[in-house]
Amino acid sequence: METFEVVIWLKGNSQPIEYDALARYEQVSYTCIVYLKDGGRRVVKYPTTDVFRVEEEYKYIGHQSVRAKD
Repeated sequence: METFEVVIWLKGNSQPIEYDALARYEQVSYTCIVYLKDGGRRVVKYPTTDVFRVEEEYKYIGHQSVRAKD
């Protein structure tokens, strides 16, 4: 499984928390990060109101325009 780096800063913390994540998403009022631990998938959820900043690795995948053939 391919992972990417996610760095999250919480309000009131002086140091960020780093993950090698499988996914990051927002669910209702939580910022969720999926990662591997001890061979299994884990999800950690932070209240979005407590999150100051999130940095994540971004891989650009080029998009080719597809046109219907006339």
